[in-house]
Amino acid sequence: MKIDDIQTILRGSFTINYWVRLDDSTPTWTTNGIYNDSDNSMQFGLATSGNFQFSFDGDGTAIAFTGAGDLDGSGTGLSGNSQSDWIMITLTATLDSGSSDSTFAFYTNANAISTDKTLAKAKHTAFATGGFVFSFGGRNNRGTVNNNLDGNITECAIWNTALDADAVTALYNAGSPISALSDHGNYDNSTALVRYYNFDQGSGTTITDKTGNANGTLVGNPTYSEDYPG
Repeated sequence: MKIDDIQTILRGSFTINYWVRLDDSTPTWTTNGIYNDSDNSMQFGLATSGNFQFSFDGDGTAIAFTGAGDLDGSGTGLSGNSQSDWIMITLTATLDSGSSDSTFAFYTNANAISTDKTLAKAKHTAFATGGFVFSFGGRNNRGTVNNNLDGNITECAIWNTALDADAVTALYNAGSPISALSDHGNYDNSTALVRYYNFDQGSGTTITDKTGNANGTLVGNPTYSEDYPG
């Protein structure tokens, strides 16, 4: 699914969150995000090892993370748990109010698997999309979506703030997603929600953004499914 150009959001504090269920116990390489050029890209997703991976390249300076555990954060490896389960993936970026570096954090389900990756603030705020739009379930590579997901995806959300660990845990809700549109327990960030797609329309190629900001567009002929986490 392609959404709009979110350059302004990605230059500040943000959170991107979605749920995924794989069709294959050994996932193919799949990424979400955008590749503008060798100096500017933001992409994250799953490697063939089942590890969560992320990279953010702003104005020629990059940070990258490859998870040491498997998708659900249990550390048991792909053969030790059911990869047919729904998994929630979250990444956050915190833009410092002063001159300090931006900090990125990564979660699978409610597990923080990295919280210490940093990028110079000047590089973070210089990130350039080149006008190319962001993509969920695949990477927008200068106008062509590739590295597509083999599986299901839902509850795609973006906030213009960095959610804390308690909010991520509340969203996970022991494996039964809550609506990001309303505060719930330790999730008190609904007013910072700027994109939200839950695919509940069931047909068509236009995906309604429940925040009313920017509808998405399905590409690559995916099909709707009634399969849902929880």
